[in-house]
Amino acid sequence: MQIFTHFTQRMNSMATLRQFLYGSVALVGAPDKSLRGSLVQRTTATCAIVVLSAVVVAFPGAAQAATPAGLDLGTDNNYAFIDLGATTLGWNSGPIAGNVLFGLGLHANLSGGNNGGLTNGGVLFHDSSAIISGSLQNPVTETLVPTTTTQDAATIAQNVSSFASSLAATQTFTTINNTTTIAGNGGLNVIDVANIQNAKLTLSGTANDFFLFNVSNAISTNQPMTLSGGVSPSNILFNLTGTGTVAVFQTSGGDVSFGTYLATNGGGFQFSNLNLTGRLINIGGNVQFVSGSMIPAVPEPTTLVFLVAGLLVLGATRWCKVSNWSTASFLAHLSVTWPSIKTTTTSQRNERSKPMKHKLITIIMALAAIGVALATQANAANITFNFLENGTNIDLGPSSTFTESGISLTASGFLTAGGATDLFAKNGGPVDIGLGINNESAHEINNSTFIQLTLPTVPPSTFNMVVAASVQSGSNAKVYFTTTPGTLAGATLLGTITTNFGSVSIPAGDQTGFIDMTEGLAGSTADVLLNSVTVTVVPESGTVAFLALGAGMLLTLRRRFSGALLPR
Repeated sequence: MQIFTHFTQRMNSMATLRQFLYGSVALVGAPDKSLRGSLVQRTTATCAIVVLSAVVVAFPGAAQAATPAGLDLGTDNNYAFIDLGATTLGWNSGPIAGNVLFGLGLHANLSGGNNGGLTNGGVLFHDSSAIISGSLQNPVTETLVPTTTTQDAATIAQNVSSFASSLAATQTFTTINNTTTIAGNGGLNVIDVANIQNAKLTLSGTANDFFLFNVSNAISTNQPMTLSGGVSPSNILFNLTGTGTVAVFQTSGGDVSFGTYLATNGGGFQFSNLNLTGRLINIGGNVQFVSGSMIPAVPEPTTLVFLVAGLLVLGATRWCKVSNWSTASFLAHLSVTWPSIKTTTTSQRNERSKPMKHKLITIIMALAAIGVALATQANAANITFNFLENGTNIDLGPSSTFTESGISLTASGFLTAGGATDLFAKNGGPVDIGLGINNESAHEINNSTFIQLTLPTVPPSTFNMVVAASVQSGSNAKVYFTTTPGTLAGATLLGTITTNFGSVSIPAGDQTGFIDMTEGLAGSTADVLLNSVTVTVVPESGTVAFLALGAGMLLTLRRRFSGALLPR
């Protein structure tokens, strides 16, 4: 229902455009010939239909805006619920409309009743460390996944949470506990708030608004949330940074919630009658999903594009059926050729000719327009390297190349005094995971060693941020940029990481060369790990557009200079 509501809202806000499109269709192909426009009118109308169709694809208003860099949850979006860590889950409710992922020592207790189970083809994925006991009212399909899958999911979540916490607020609240409307700015909205308590919260904006809430304490609600103006649940993220045994997200009867709720610092979830259109991700906290709680699915950003296309096809089919037209006849009636508007005589001849001759050029015009639209729509892909791609708890040698989604990143180990040293891919648990040095006692990076990353140049990409793990109290990780391989001498300090899973962003001007990480306290015995890095790759999408445009131009030129194609 969210899809149709959103689509209707967008269409209502474009009533004039909609009427113009309807008028264009009528001019081109009304079943009653007396209602059709002249050839020139039909040519104009056909072009309008093609251009507006391209606009629907390129700017679906309908489709959500691209997720801001650093906030993309990547493969974590494949799950409606992720629960990871050596904690407990009580689950007896549902349905959950999608996949779930459990692991990293989780103990999940399942019990019957309350319609517990998975819908929409959902599967319970878990690694070998998860202990799952009991059963739900509706049995679920379980699939075993490697630990790297759950580790990757945890890393992505922690990286996104860390990045979200680093963003400057555009709005700040202490406590939201009454009827409140938060208006979007048309882009990224960062709202810092300590508590949300039983608030009737409305998020007002457009499909281009992304709402990020950094919640330092907790959310407790029995009230409905409302979205207005085209705001999508996929563009709402609650980053719950509370720690310890605090229930950072708690619901009771009456709540209606939207968005992704992300907790990576050990805060718990306590749900009764949760009604969520969105996702739950909890790393290291206890969760109770009971008493009528449920999670409907969140529409993906492209869903509405295909919905619009589907509605157009269904509408055309219905028109043809009512008018006793074949599909070919319908396409023919939408076809007008540009070269035919040469003279009145030629136009009159074209009026009497069979329009089937001209349907191909209209189709190619549409393909060209849609190709251009798709080219403008290409979204950057965020790729995360966790440095376990080549194995876990093994010596990787002095240099190792890691590959994710077709892009490669090379890491090398060095001594600060000079010379190479072997790398080590370490997995010592949720907080001791990443790339270290083999000859160090804990297989981590100390102040006498460093790891150097060679910034990738192919395909075109942007190196976004570096994340450190195993940063204990009293230690830190320093991140440098340099254009000189194998040494820290002359390197530029980009930032210092003082917390576990803290990060440093890489400036746009430092994208060619090397990134170095070392432990930052001289003379100490502390050590750290290079946990992960995030790279953004922009896909090449112009090929389809230029192919379609080229085909259209060739056919147009052929028709222009080939008298045989003009009626005589």
